[in-house]
Amino acid sequence: MDWKDILTEPLGKDLSEFSRFLSARGINHRIVECDGCQVLRSSYDRDTINIWFEQWCAGQLDIPPLIPKNNSGVSFPKPLKILARYPIVLITSTLAVLIYVLARYSDAPLLWLAFQDTRINSSGFLYTDAAIDGIASGQWWRLLTPIFLHFSLLHLLFNGLWLIEFGRRIESLQSHTVLLVVIITSGIVSNLCQYIYQPSVLFGGLSGVIYGLFGYSWLLGYWQSRVENGAQRSIAPPPGIAPFLFFWLLFCMSGVLRIVDIHVANAAHISGLLSGFLMAIIYRFK
Repeated sequence: MDWKDILTEPLGKDLSEFSRFLSARGINHRIVECDGCQVLRSSYDRDTINIWFEQWCAGQLDIPPLIPKNNSGVSFPKPLKILARYPIVLITSTLAVLIYVLARYSDAPLLWLAFQDTRINSSGFLYTDAAIDGIASGQWWRLLTPIFLHFSLLHLLFNGLWLIEFGRRIESLQSHTVLLVVIITSGIVSNLCQYIYQPSVLFGGLSGVIYGLFGYSWLLGYWQSRVENGAQRSIAPPPGIAPFLFFWLLFCMSGVLRIVDIHVANAAHISGLLSGFLMAIIYRFK
C-alpha cells in the first residue's frame, strides 16, 4: 500500500472525529507523530481528504456518533467466553462424558456405538466378535463413534485432558474446521487399524485421536520453529509433552500393563499418530 503524508497538524489538535469520519467511509489511514506534529497518512486521494478536512474544520461534515464498546449492559462470564472459543473441543468432550455416564446405566451405548457387533447373550452378558454386520448394513457412524466409548473414569479423564491441551491449540491458532477434520480422520483411521489388528476385541476411547492431534501439532510446530524461523504462537505442545507421549506409546507396546490386566489399543495409538503426521504434511505442502 502506497502511504502518503496528507495532513500535518499540531499535536494539540484533536483529529479523532475526522479519523472516525474517514473510517466510516472505509478509508485506510493512520495518524502518527512526526517532528513534533501529528501527520495523517493514507493511500487515498490527497485533494479529496483535504476538502473533507476543510469542511470538518468549518463544521460542515456529518460525523458518525461514537458507539460505546458495551452499551447493552450485557456481559458474559469469562468461562463462557473461553468455551465459545473452542466449540469443537467442548462438543467432543461433552459427548464423551455423556456417553460414559449413559453407559454406566445402560448397555445401549455399547450396542449402538461399538465398531464390532455387540450383543447380549441369553445369560444377560455382553459379548462381541469380529462381525461388523452393522457397518456393512449402513451404520457408518460406527467407523467413528468408538472414540466416545470409555471404560473407566481414569481413561476418560486422561484422554479429556489431552484433548483440551492439543485441541485448543489447533482450534485457536488454525480453525474449528481443521480441528474437526483431524479428529474425524484420526478417529476413523485408528478405529479401522485397531479392528484389523484385533478384530474380536472390543475397543474404544479417544486415545487414537489424541495421538493424531499430537502428531499433527508436533510436526507442524517443528516446521514453525525450524523452517519459519520460529513462530511466537507455535502450535507445538509445550516442552516435555512429546517425550512423555512417545515414552507412553513405547511403554504400552511393551505389554507391561497386561500384568495388571490393563489392555491398550496400541494399533489405534500408532495409526492415530501416523495419520496426524500425514495430515500435517498435507497441510504444510498443500
